[in-house]
Amino acid sequence: MNERMRSIIAVTAAVVFWGSSFIATKIAGACFTPLLLCLVRFAVSSLLFGVFCLGGWRPARPKRRDAFYIAVTSLTGITVYYALETIGVQLTTAGNASLISASYPAITALVGILFYRERPSGRILAGILIAICGIFLLNDWSSLGLSEGGAGNMMLLADGFLWAYYNYTMQKISSDMDPISISCRQIWIGTAAFVPLVWLEKPVFTGADLSAWLAVAYLSVCCTVAALLLYNRGIRQIPASLAASLMNLIPVVGVLLSVLVLSEQITLKQMTGGAVILLGVWISASRSKRKQAENDTMDNR
Repeated sequence: MNERMRSIIAVTAAVVFWGSSFIATKIAGACFTPLLLCLVRFAVSSLLFGVFCLGGWRPARPKRRDAFYIAVTSLTGITVYYALETIGVQLTTAGNASLISASYPAITALVGILFYRERPSGRILAGILIAICGIFLLNDWSSLGLSEGGAGNMMLLADGFLWAYYNYTMQKISSDMDPISISCRQIWIGTAAFVPLVWLEKPVFTGADLSAWLAVAYLSVCCTVAALLLYNRGIRQIPASLAASLMNLIPVVGVLLSVLVLSEQITLKQMTGGAVILLGVWISASRSKRKQAENDTMDNR
């Protein structure tokens, strides 16, 4: 198995964990306020990295330029991203959250066009527009999108732009920084940033049942530490656009588990909106047969 395939498998495993995270967030959110849940989740993850350090492992010290980008990705890709996601998931359904996340590849392509001077083909532009139409179908516009569910959907949509920025910014970190060291520092910085934010909601913790604690443990170990390590390992070896396209697995896993675990009902509107989003992503991510043949030829040389 070559390095490219191992990277693809690593990113795929990460997005499967993230697909199931919406369900775990719903379960834990029944006992934790959103920002408190984020703090507990990432505090446990930070402790796991602390255990690694006690075992003799030390995260690599970044250069000044790398330290800056690690700090930026920590605040945008950890603190702000997960704060919006956790609040958004509590306001909407886990199925809706999963379907909205399907638009992230198209959003990544849009960010590349607007801010990174990428030249899109007509196929990519068409896919982006179709995915945006799917997002509009998912949202509740009867109250101008400002209903509780609509507000949650908009927060999750904003996360798509943060995730796109994270993908492109990660590419700027030098290759001599190993993924584990990057992930460790991101989680430590992101956790510290949650501490002052928790005071904004003034949570009153009255206790959590076993299912909530198990959900927190799953979020901390699998959806945070394992997923971030796998994703950061894989994204260094494959293009950001390919990594984003693999996120198509998130709605599949999320919707399936929302039905099986949470007994949520998937409406025709959700199915239609999700299908339109996936169609847009497929159009923007797919390449012509001729272009694919040319790339395969180059890979075989």
